Amino acid sequence: SDIIADLNTVDLFDAHMKWADAINEFNHDKIGLIKSGGITELDHFPCFYCSKYFKKLDWIESYRDSPWAKDHARTKGRHK
Repeated sequence: SDIIADLNTVDLFDAHMKWADAINEFNHDKIGLIKSGGITELDHFPCFYCSKYFKKLDWIESYRDSPWAKDHARTKGRHK
């Protein structure tokens, strides 16, 4: 989900801690992929990797011949 916390029910400090935890998890997951050799050549582009990680690239499937779409299809489901 894109929503870390509802600031109507969670104070800013706790929301910020949740956000920091999410970033920490993202970085640990990427480090694990690097260590296991699971990172792709296109994953070296930070915005592309982040978009894949947070499942923002389903639209790219319409461009099946694109190397970006092929990379996405090959690694889809690898992240939470």
